[in-house]
Amino acid sequence: MDIIVANSGTHDIGIFLGYGNGSFATMIRYYTGAISDMIAMVLTDLNNDGRIDIMVANYATDNIGILLGLGKLTFSTMITYPIGYVSRPLFVTIGDFDNDDQMDIVVANFGSSTITIFLGYENESFAAQVSYSTGYQSWPVGITVGDFNGDNQLDIAASNYNMNNVAIFIGYGNGTFAPVMIFSTGDGSSPRFLQACDFNNDGILDIAAANYGTNNIVVIFGFGDGTFLLGIAYETGIGSGPTALAIGNFDNGTRFDIVVINEATSTICIFFAYDTELYAGVTSYRMGFGSQPHSLAIGDLNNDSRLDVVVANYGTDNVGIAIGRSHGVFDITIAYSTGVGSAPYSVSLADFNNDNQIDIVVTNSETDNIAILLGYGNGTFVIEATYSTGARSRPYTIVVSDFNNDNIPDIAIANSGTNNIFLLYGYGNGYFGNETSYALGYGYRPYSIAIKDLNQDSWVDIVIACYGTDHVETLIKMC
Repeated sequence: MDIIVANSGTHDIGIFLGYGNGSFATMIRYYTGAISDMIAMVLTDLNNDGRIDIMVANYATDNIGILLGLGKLTFSTMITYPIGYVSRPLFVTIGDFDNDDQMDIVVANFGSSTITIFLGYENESFAAQVSYSTGYQSWPVGITVGDFNGDNQLDIAASNYNMNNVAIFIGYGNGTFAPVMIFSTGDGSSPRFLQACDFNNDGILDIAAANYGTNNIVVIFGFGDGTFLLGIAYETGIGSGPTALAIGNFDNGTRFDIVVINEATSTICIFFAYDTELYAGVTSYRMGFGSQPHSLAIGDLNNDSRLDVVVANYGTDNVGIAIGRSHGVFDITIAYSTGVGSAPYSVSLADFNNDNQIDIVVTNSETDNIAILLGYGNGTFVIEATYSTGARSRPYTIVVSDFNNDNIPDIAIANSGTNNIFLLYGYGNGYFGNETSYALGYGYRPYSIAIKDLNQDSWVDIVIACYGTDHVETLIKMC
C-alpha cells in the first residue's frame, strides 16, 4: 500500500509509494493549482480501469480536481470541475448514486451551504452538476453515504456545522434525492465529520459525528427508515476540537472501534467498543506540538495485519504516521514534510503504482496542489510527485476512484477557492494526467465531496456539499 497526502499550503498532493516492507519511496508531487488550497481528498477507481485515481476539493478556487491513475507511478493531468464562485468545497467523496456501475462524486460546499453531485459518464466525463440545499447558512463540512432506509439505494448525510445537525437526503436510485430531513447532533455541537456504520449490530446503519463545538463524538442511531435518534456523547477532552474520525477494528474485538483526531490539542483518540457497552475505553496519543491534524486515513502500512493511522497535520505542514501494535497500542513514528506553508488538509490511501503497497495522496490547501507519497510497505514513504489544482483553488477534500473505467485509480478534488471540481486521471504508475475541471457556480464554496452511482447506470456520479450556497450539487456521469 502507498500513501497520498494533500498539501494545502504548497497547493499540491504528495504520493509515497510503498516498498512492501513498511518503508516508502520519496514523495511524488502533483500540483493542484496556485492558491488552490486543497482541503480534502479521496482515492478510488473512478473510471473502472483497475487503477487508483485521486480526487481533491480545492477550497480557494471553488472546484474539485481529478487525477486519473495511468499506472507505473503516473497520473493524468488534473481535470477540474468548477462548483461555483465562492462555493468553497471542503469535503468530497464518491458513490454510484444512479446504479450505472460508474462512480459519481458528491461535494460539501461550505461557502454556498449546499451539496453538489456529479454523475459519471462512461467517457471519463461528468454530467452537469445538481445541487441540493442543506439549509440557509448551514455550512456543510462533511458527507457520508449509505443506505439509510433499507431500499438498496444510496442516500447522503451531510454535517451542518453552523446548525448543529445532520442533513439526510434519501436517494431514489436514479441520481435524484428526496427533500432534506434534519437530525440534531446536540446543542452547540458544530459537527465537522460524519461516518456511517452499524455501531450496535442491529443490521441498520447509524452515523457517528465528530462534534467540534462540544468536544465529543456522538452516534445517532438509525431506525432503518431514514430517520435517526441522538445517542450518547463520548468526550474527547476539554478544548480538544475533534475534526474527523475513522472506523476500524484496532484491538481485534467483536465491534468497530473509532479513532478521532483533535485539532485543538493535536492528538488522536481511540475509542474501544465492548460487547456490554459502546466505547467505554479511550486512549490518546500526541501527534506533535501545534500539528493541528485536519484529516486521517487508516490502513495496514507495514504489512503486519494491524491497522495504522495516517494524519494530515495542517499546522506543521506534514503527514504523521501512527503504527498499530498489538491490543490497540500505537507507536507515533515518522512525519513526512509536505512543504513549508503547504497546510495539508485531506489525506487518502491507495496503491497508485501497482506494487501492492499503500501510497498516500494529500491535498495542500495553501499551495494549491496535491502530493503523492509512495510507500515502501514497511511504514515509510517518499514524496514522489505534486499536481496543481489551479491558482487560488484551495483544494480541500479529495476522492479516489476509477472514473473512466480503465481499472486505474483517478482523483477528484473539491476546489473551494475556485468553485469547481478537479479530476486527474491516473496512469497506474503513480502519475496522473488529463486534467478536467467542472464549474459549480459563483459563491458555491464546495467543502465536501462524495462519489456513488446515483442513477443506476453503472457510472460513478459526484455529490458536492456547497458551504456558500447552502445546498448539495450533483454531477451525473454520462456514457
